[in-house]
Parts: sequence; structure tokens; C-alpha cells
Amino acid sequence: MADIFSVDLKGLSNLLPQDGLAWIVNELVQNAWDQEVQTVRLELDKMSNTRNRIRLAIEDDDPIGFINLAHSFTLFAKSHKLGNAEKRGRFNLGEKLVIAYAIASGGSVKIESTKGGFHFSKDGRTSIRKKRAFGSRVEVVFKATQAQYDELVAHVGTLIPPKDHTEFVEIEQSIKTTLSKPTLIKSVKGVNLPTMLANSEGVLRRTRRNTTVDLYEVIDGDTPYLYEMGIPVVPSETPYHIDIQQKIPLNMQRDNVTPAYFKAIATTVLNATADLLTVEQITQSWVKEAMEDKDVDAESVEAVLDTKYGKKRVVHDPNHPESSAVAIAKGYTVVYGGNESRSTWENIRTHRPVTSAGIKFDTTNTVSFDPDGIDVSLPEDQWTDGMKSLALFCQKTHKEIFGAKLRIQFFKDPRGYLACYSRNSLTFNYRSIGKTKCSNWKTHLEYFVDLIIHEFAHRYGSSHFSEDYWRGTTKVGAKMALLLRAKPELLD
Repeated sequence: MADIFSVDLKGLSNLLPQDGLAWIVNELVQNAWDQEVQTVRLELDKMSNTRNRIRLAIEDDDPIGFINLAHSFTLFAKSHKLGNAEKRGRFNLGEKLVIAYAIASGGSVKIESTKGGFHFSKDGRTSIRKKRAFGSRVEVVFKATQAQYDELVAHVGTLIPPKDHTEFVEIEQSIKTTLSKPTLIKSVKGVNLPTMLANSEGVLRRTRRNTTVDLYEVIDGDTPYLYEMGIPVVPSETPYHIDIQQKIPLNMQRDNVTPAYFKAIATTVLNATADLLTVEQITQSWVKEAMEDKDVDAESVEAVLDTKYGKKRVVHDPNHPESSAVAIAKGYTVVYGGNESRSTWENIRTHRPVTSAGIKFDTTNTVSFDPDGIDVSLPEDQWTDGMKSLALFCQKTHKEIFGAKLRIQFFKDPRGYLACYSRNSLTFNYRSIGKTKCSNWKTHLEYFVDLIIHEFAHRYGSSHFSEDYWRGTTKVGAKMALLLRAKPELLD
């Protein structure tokens, strides 16, 4: 049967990433890592007899070798990796792209395995009869500049091998090293993330499954990356290398993820490392995205607010703005609505890691009672002589200062206020002030004159922090001083 399609290798190579050649290393290394290997050897050198030519070879010791050699040149053949989320391959396209680029740049590719092999060049494809005893070797020759060669060498150092079994040999410089993992910060297990799996008919579908996410330390000067099982995909924007131990939903070029996927990753990182955040990191975009995610946990929200605002913090209450002023005076940080996004506020309200200023610092000047509650008023027949004289002093001074009669009450209220004044009515909380002090108020004259001036000033303003109130306080104080000087008998 005649071939249905033909492929323009030059055109195919033009579709490849144009920002570097690291993808060639990624494609070949991941194929080796997906095999049952004990050792993977990566060789890289500049060919001395040709100009701007690089040789890259990957060799492994998988006992079986290539499962199907024809897949090396058959586009979109069904991959045996599709049904395994912990294998990196998916489109069965990587080797073909490498071959296309190599030949388009005037190079070649040689594949040797346990079932034979192939050699690809501008002259076409030829078979290699010789069979390896075990494992496979892929050797690629392609065009590259010195700068691209240096980038490839640097890129190899960013790979995170599944275990310490990958050797890197830079033949030109006679350097041989075993790639190893960076320092592990945390390994988070059971993270439910989107991935790609084939159904029973071999069709690749998006699904979700639990996996492990490894977070690694980033050395100063390096760029943090999001990895798919050791292969760098895209800068991570977090302070860590993030290695996902299953297939990541990627674009065809396998060099990017969706914003929704990264948000899920950012939330995973925040939930694992919120206690490690610095003041500088707290304002980074990945933290903001994670704080808006419904899956962010309560401990993370609290840790972020601790770092951002401190442990002494309250939320501004627009119904009681004076309570925010009290909070600031007492050394608290006031968090306003505009400080956080709507989604973040939803998580803050859900997890409640911060109290309203109106609740923490109640500055209301009236005391409300449940109409069906307990009567805490103290009947007048239970007042002591001292309490009666205190009431008479307040009524006389009120009449002199404001020209209005004053109603006096004493309450035995378990709430902690001392007194309240409203509408020509003054209430003393007998329980808070104390029986002895109320009965011997002249012995504590300064205390009571100060309290009375404070309460009478509310005639001018309800808020302790309004200009009307504090001006009223000085006005009442001045009138009280002049009144007691003119009529000292008010104290008799």
C-alpha cells in the first residue's frame, strides 16, 4: 500500500522550539529514564572535523531495548506509555522531531538496540543489522553554535534523575560526573492533580489522580523550574524546583502548562511551605494565586497573614471605624478590604485567622439588652447612702452644665464597661466599679470626676475618636472645674 502522507523535514523542524536546543536532551533522556534501566549515559562533545557540529549520545542498559524500532520513524504511533501516568511519553513524537531537526541542519541520527537499528541522514533511512546484547544507544549529530553548546551543557546540569544512575560525560572537556538530585525540601504525597491517561481505546484523556510532588532547594543564581519527573518544563515562579511525579498536561511542544494547573501547583507548594515564607516572598504572584484557591488550607492562610501583617492584626470594621484607631494605638495592624482580593477574603472568612476590630475593640457607648434577658438593674431601695449622694452630685452638675434633668441608674452587669451616657441618662456599672468605691465615691473623687466628664462628653459625639467628642471632653472638663470652684457645696 502506498504511503498516504509525506513529511517535509525542513518544515517539521521549523515547528520546533526556537529558543534553544535543550528539548533534544529532554526527549532522549526521558525515553531512557522511562525504560527499566540501571545506568543511563549521556555523552556530549563538539566534533573536531566539522564546523558547528555537535554529537549527543544517550545509552542505556535496559535488557529489552526498543520495544518497537518502527516507532522511531512512525509519526503518532500508539505509545505503550499512554496508559501509565508515571511514564513521560505520550505522543510518540519525540524521536521523530529529533531526527527532523538533525537532518534539516545537515546532521544525522543513529539508533542501535537489541532488535537492530536504523541510520537516518539526508540520503534517507537505512537499516542496521547488528544487534546489541542489551540496551539502546541513540547518537545525534546536529548543527549548533558554541553558545548553544554551552547552553546544552548547562541544561544537562538542571536534570533531576529518578535515581543516581545518569552519567554525564562531556568528552571535549574530559568531564565525567554522575547527575544527582538537589537538596530535597519536602516531599508531598497524595496530591490530587490533573494528568493525561489513555482510555481503553487508546485515546488520551485528561483525568485526575493522586501523586507525589517533590520540592527541591534552588541554588542562588539558578532559575526555579516546574519539572515533569525530572525533566524541566517551565519556570515555576516559586522559590523551589517542583518535580511532579506523573504526566503533566502540557502543550504539544511540552514547554508550558495552563494557568489553572500552575495555580493548583502553587497551592500545593504554599500548603507545604507556608511556615518557611519570607517577607519578600509573601508578595510574590504565586502566593497571591494560592491564597485565592479554594484548596488552600487554614494553616497556610494563617501563616501568610502572620508573615504579612504580624500576629497582632484585626480587620477594619466600617460600622465601627473608631475600633480600628484603638487597634492601631494598641500596636495592632489593621487589614482593610482593599489589601486582599475578593477570593482571598472568602478564604479568610472561611478559615477565620483574623478578628474584626469592632469585636476585638468594642467602642460602642451604649449597652444594648435582650428584651427577654436578665434584669441587671439595681433597685433604688438597695442603693447605699454613698450611691445616693453620687447620683445627686451627677444630677446637680448635669443640670448646671447642660440645663437638663439627668436620670441615674446602677447596674450589676457582668460586662466590663464602667458607665454609659445617652439621652440625659447616666448608668454606673456597680459590678465593674465596685461597691466600696461607689459607696465612698468622695474618697475617690478624681476617679469619679474623670469618669463623669468622660461620659458627659458623649453629649457632643458618640465616637471616642471624633473631633466633636474630644472637643466636648475639654469643654465639659472646663465647665466642671469652674462649676466646682463657684459652687463647692455641690460636694457636700
